[in-house]
Amino acid sequence: MAAARSSSDEDNAAPHATRRNAGVATRTITRSSTLITCYNSQAQQLSIPNAALGEAFTGLQKLTHEIVRLNSERLDPDAMEVTLMRVGPSAFDLQTNIKVANSGFLSVLVPPRTKSATRAVLDRATTLFGAVGEAGMLLAAHPGCELRFVETSHGANVEILVNQLPRLILPAPMLETVRASSIQEALRMTLVPLLDPEFSYVTIRGELQGVKGLANQVMESNEHLRAFVHGAQLKPKSFEPTQVIPSPAQQQWDRDRN
Repeated sequence: MAAARSSSDEDNAAPHATRRNAGVATRTITRSSTLITCYNSQAQQLSIPNAALGEAFTGLQKLTHEIVRLNSERLDPDAMEVTLMRVGPSAFDLQTNIKVANSGFLSVLVPPRTKSATRAVLDRATTLFGAVGEAGMLLAAHPGCELRFVETSHGANVEILVNQLPRLILPAPMLETVRASSIQEALRMTLVPLLDPEFSYVTIRGELQGVKGLANQVMESNEHLRAFVHGAQLKPKSFEPTQVIPSPAQQQWDRDRN
């Protein structure tokens, strides 16, 4: 669920530059923005009750913070500020800000290296947010799906297969994040609006480096996903992925490179 646009504080409007929390002045140094839209089968938006929106927003906050907590040692989850702006009956702009404390006049001069490192952490967090959210939704919507372990030159992947065809590729270490009870609890809250059976899918709109149409995602909503929101467990065929036997061509390639 993370097709995001990131920018530094210089690229954002002044009202977002400085905030106060518990009496401490803070300043936003980076931001990500994600457009999430829920549709019925006719690609129409539907109204979502305020109570469902409130629970979903709380879930989004918890999900974002849990993903950071489980996967990043360089970012304090309490430094993150998650906001949700409604831009349609069932369309939302999810914004995640990272803030630093202003301890004095000179603290406004945040070093470029610090900004770059923080922006990289946020980019990683939003990417993880999308992968974990999409994997969780796919597993929930398709109980009995299969997991397959595949080695690649960029590391091991876990494929999620529906009807024996891969529907999602997930970096193998991320599978444990998806399985975490805290992640699943937050995801259930996030998906509460989809308890309306009229919703059939969710889209995520990406804008990266100013290029629109990248990293778009479509996620299915069905009766199995609604059962998950009500408390059912994720039930793939097994959480232990099957192992792929390398083809003769792959084995020869590996021998030649070694």
